[in-house]
Amino acid sequence: MKKILFYAAIIPSILIVLVQPACNPIECFKRTGNIVTEDRQVADFTTIMVNDNIKLLLRNDSSNTVTVKAGSNLIKSVKTEVEGTILKITNENTCNWARSFKTDITVTVGARFIQNLEQFGFNEVKTLDTIEVNDLNILCKNSGDLTLALKGNDITMFTSSSSYVRISGSSNSAFLHTNGQGEILAQSFKVLDLRVLHENINTIRVFPINTLDVTFNPENTGNVLYYNEPQQITVNGTGSGKVIKK
Repeated sequence: MKKILFYAAIIPSILIVLVQPACNPIECFKRTGNIVTEDRQVADFTTIMVNDNIKLLLRNDSSNTVTVKAGSNLIKSVKTEVEGTILKITNENTCNWARSFKTDITVTVGARFIQNLEQFGFNEVKTLDTIEVNDLNILCKNSGDLTLALKGNDITMFTSSSSYVRISGSSNSAFLHTNGQGEILAQSFKVLDLRVLHENINTIRVFPINTLDVTFNPENTGNVLYYNEPQQITVNGTGSGKVIKK
């Protein structure tokens, strides 16, 4: 009985100590405020990196104007800063668990001819129209989905997340690499020469035109479904996944 009383007395104190450094009561329980829109001018950039619960919308232009939409009490802590050539988009508001997630924090950016797109957040990255790029590297490392319409020369994508990656449009060449638990849905992404490295348990859907080169990791169990018959198909690796015509 003494042990039970001891734990009952000490646990609330431990919880208070753990919670206090995270945020103060005023910050945690303040309202988000009315939704407002703010245009910001940023320096030139070639990489877009998005974090946290921010929804990122991409325009097909090269404007240095970034548009932020959020609650009036939150918008100042939504950062859109260029470091070197990287536009870093972050939500520095604390205690997001105390606020409603029904209202997104949305940032809209011109993305024509960017070189790198990095998704470290858990909200969506989405193109508003088809984005023109030359060579583009896409990195997805969290749970946020990507829905991208692209017209490019060479597209490289690596995902180690649980995200759904939806790609449409076209490219001369592309390399799709996944070792997470998400899915790549690229059956509307027409690629002349396509390479795939599959280290995943889920399905990759593709639309190759000239060549399809697939390598399975030994631990792979997911399949590659192709929606167009290319001139040449090459399959390497020892995983249990299969290349299947749809």
